[in-house]
Amino acid sequence: MAARVGVHPSDMDKDYDRDGYTTHEEMVFGGDPNVLDIPSNLPKLVKDGSGSFLEFGVNLELGDVTITAQHSPDLESWEDADNAVMDRREGNMEFYRIAVEPSAAVNHLYYRVIAKPRP
Repeated sequence: MAARVGVHPSDMDKDYDRDGYTTHEEMVFGGDPNVLDIPSNLPKLVKDGSGSFLEFGVNLELGDVTITAQHSPDLESWEDADNAVMDRREGNMEFYRIAVEPSAAVNHLYYRVIAKPRP
């Protein structure tokens, strides 16, 4: 992935523009690693007529990336969220949604999306 966009592989975990996101995170979620910005497709809560969802977009030009959505009741123990589904494509971005449903068994449920380069 790094070579494809002119970035040295050892620089993928650095944050040269000091915006709090690594070069890798910015490239995957639609930011610019050279501009102080917030990637536009980071995971966010969206609501529509069919419910509440955690939604995020992934740059399709970076085909060698593994995306894993996870949830946790306590921010310590994480499990893969098996209900992430591809919702739509817009240009070079593919958008995924995870249904967020209330649970009587858990007061809070936290989510995260991990994007890692494939070895």
